[in-house]
Amino acid sequence: MRESATAMAVREAREERLAPTVSVVDFYAAERRGDRAVTGAVMEPLRDWVDWFITRWQIAPSEVPPCWWRHGPIMAELYALWCCYQLAHASTDSGAGPLSFMERLVGARQRLRSTTSSAGCTARMHEDAAVPAVLTEGTDSAEWYRMANLDGAN
Repeated sequence: MRESATAMAVREAREERLAPTVSVVDFYAAERRGDRAVTGAVMEPLRDWVDWFITRWQIAPSEVPPCWWRHGPIMAELYALWCCYQLAHASTDSGAGPLSFMERLVGARQRLRSTTSSAGCTARMHEDAAVPAVLTEGTDSAEWYRMANLDGAN
């Protein structure tokens, strides 16, 4: 059955609105730099896609809590899933993409459940994540530079 011109136009407009506007590499680089212009260009369409995804796949708050955007690991999983979805449904796909997406969705949902459980968030309550320890000046930084051979020693 051939798709009508109207149905095709509606589908293409939706796909365009939900398509990532920034590459994965550029998004994560901008996120690390705190470049809100770039991350903002991604977050609005990502939110649209996540809303659609939650509804379409009947995702419970135990997998994707309402505060998903406040949790880097959950946001990263959803962003990766969104990119995977786009590739799986691209016009250049050989036809196996949608099934490949659903296969990957199984693992993604398990990781989302685990991450959301660790975060402690529910449908009605947000828990701030503990800030992980990172290497900072004064915390074995000299040893780090020696180990990484960044101190100029051979």
